[in-house]
Amino acid sequence: METPNEKGQHSFIHERIVPKKTAKKVIVTLLVTIGLAVLFGGVASVTFFLSQNSLSKYNPTDAPAPSLFIRDDIDAPTEERPSQEDVLSPVSTEESESEVPDGSEEETVIETEPEPVTVTSLYNALRRSFVQIVLKEREGEGLLGTEVARRQETFGIAVAETEENMYFLIDATHVTKDAEVEFVTGSAVYKTTLFGRDQLTGLGVAEIPKSVMDQPFTVVELGNSSVLQEDYRVFMIGTPFGQFLSKEEGRIVFSGNEEGFWDGSRQCYYTNMQRIPGAAASLFSEEGKLVGWISDYAAGDSSMAVASGISPLKYLIEDLCLGVRTAYMGVRLRSVNWAEAAANGIQKGIYVAEIEPGSPAYLGGIQPGDRLQSIDGRAVVAARSVQNALDNVRSGDSIRVVVMRRTGDSEEPVSLLVNTSARKS
Repeated sequence: METPNEKGQHSFIHERIVPKKTAKKVIVTLLVTIGLAVLFGGVASVTFFLSQNSLSKYNPTDAPAPSLFIRDDIDAPTEERPSQEDVLSPVSTEESESEVPDGSEEETVIETEPEPVTVTSLYNALRRSFVQIVLKEREGEGLLGTEVARRQETFGIAVAETEENMYFLIDATHVTKDAEVEFVTGSAVYKTTLFGRDQLTGLGVAEIPKSVMDQPFTVVELGNSSVLQEDYRVFMIGTPFGQFLSKEEGRIVFSGNEEGFWDGSRQCYYTNMQRIPGAAASLFSEEGKLVGWISDYAAGDSSMAVASGISPLKYLIEDLCLGVRTAYMGVRLRSVNWAEAAANGIQKGIYVAEIEPGSPAYLGGIQPGDRLQSIDGRAVVAARSVQNALDNVRSGDSIRVVVMRRTGDSEEPVSLLVNTSARKS
């Protein structure tokens, strides 16, 4: 029969008795602990100081840019058309009875029918968002040595602001980034140059100090142009006929996506309104949101008021306001649907149709005919997926692009490193 101690049931019998520490040992231990604490604290303070000084410096590669505008999921299916409520008088058209406490007399509140949105009411609500702009471009000297300059009257619309400055979006299609900008408000004229310009779209931004303004301006809200459909009621405000400030009401007669734009595609909306070639205007929804930009970028030399949807342009406008150089790859894309793919014996997807010579895509090894798979691990499901990817990097950053490349009758994945550059200004 086993005894309890043979299996260690009473292990306390084998425990060692540790003598108590003397006062001298306690004091020595305490002094050593304090010394180590002081040493490690000093090292941590120096490390924190150095890291704060280095991290506080702006690093264009690592530091993400602040976001000014809410992005729209332009790769997702088109959203349902929203109800066009009158934001100028947002009152329900239904009659309702308000709840009253027990014991009090019930009172029926009949709400009045709101006034419908008109081009005049919308114009009056947005008037403080527009400013008169004159662009001047030097073209040389005349016969008597006088300066010859080309002058273009247009408008600016407030899209962002800081405590000191406001930023106005303007049409800079027909001028260079060195053009002189005259900000006209009342009897005052403030002269400056373009704060930012994108050569591919003709979008420009002027930075105007609030101290030179004789009246306050209101920033407009950039809407979601992806919801625009045929017969959608829209309002045009700007200089479509060269006069500041013109306004007109119309409707969308045709909508669709146009590919062939560098690094993505754009939304184009044809209206039943007119403009003179070279003139610009902005397109608003009934909610008073900026949803389109009318210029030669979308319409070319057509007299029809064709608008570029604002959603794919948000990242460009944001970078222009922030003074950030937008990342650029240099590819034109073409989407192939199931029917076209089956007819040509290829796979459905987004194909590279053209590459700009000397561009980052060209130098990175991308070839015409490549089918885009992913950029930095994000799947390319539409042409504007490229715009989404470039929206998340800075000019000069490297991106990993995976393509499917056809060799004979088969496709093989190819992984390429593309060093982005800045879009032309």
